[in-house]
Amino acid sequence: MSEVFLVVEDLTVRYGAQQVLQPVSFELKQGERLALIGESGSGKTTLAMAIAGLLPANAKTAGTIRFSALAHEPRAGRDIGVVFQDPDGSLDPMMRVGDQIAEVIVKHLKTSWAEARQRAAELMQQVQIADSQQRLRSYPHEFSGGQKQRIAIAAALAAEPQLLIADEPTSALDTVVQNHVAQLLDGLVRAQGLTMLFVTHDIALASQLADRIAVLYRGRLVELGTVEQVITAPQHDYTKALLATHIGLDWEKQPHLPEIDGVL
Repeated sequence: MSEVFLVVEDLTVRYGAQQVLQPVSFELKQGERLALIGESGSGKTTLAMAIAGLLPANAKTAGTIRFSALAHEPRAGRDIGVVFQDPDGSLDPMMRVGDQIAEVIVKHLKTSWAEARQRAAELMQQVQIADSQQRLRSYPHEFSGGQKQRIAIAAALAAEPQLLIADEPTSALDTVVQNHVAQLLDGLVRAQGLTMLFVTHDIALASQLADRIAVLYRGRLVELGTVEQVITAPQHDYTKALLATHIGLDWEKQPHLPEIDGVL
């Protein structure tokens, strides 16, 4: 049985008088891939960013986040890599992409810049950027949206983290590119044996990339189970409503689901 990597116990998040995350508890095993799904405002990104240690300063948290598999407090960028929804917000427009990836390596792995740039070229190749050695000198604006997101993935993996948090990493891309980036991410996570939290509104995509699915509604964890359990035998009305909408890659264009009685 795999070692428990992460334990979350009664985690809450509040902004002033507004509590955006109700007490949430779950465990994540080493090498497991957990998808956090729900509509916008469900609390899934808040939960992921709390685990990453990236909540804004005005967020008030309670409860416990414990990295059982680590002998030290998790280091953002080193132990935890994060891929955000918008690659333009992740990449410095004034810095060559090769230097951005290499900087992560130098900072966290303490290598020389020459070694870091060589590793950056290898990472660029792994995320399927053609002519990776030459493209190290390019700036973000010289790449397409899908290429920029793949470079952001390379940067997130540069310090060899144990946990990868991917927050809606494909939703800003068109449908064809979304599928390509999702499959690339899936292959990299599997090949490196990473533990992953995958935040998405797309239950179909979650079923392809995850081992388990956690469903959040209005800041509450309302269902948690294996992909097969959640897809074939959902227990909560909200999960059933998600499945009934036949959520796909264009789901963000659809109206919100109706209110679910008895949740709050």
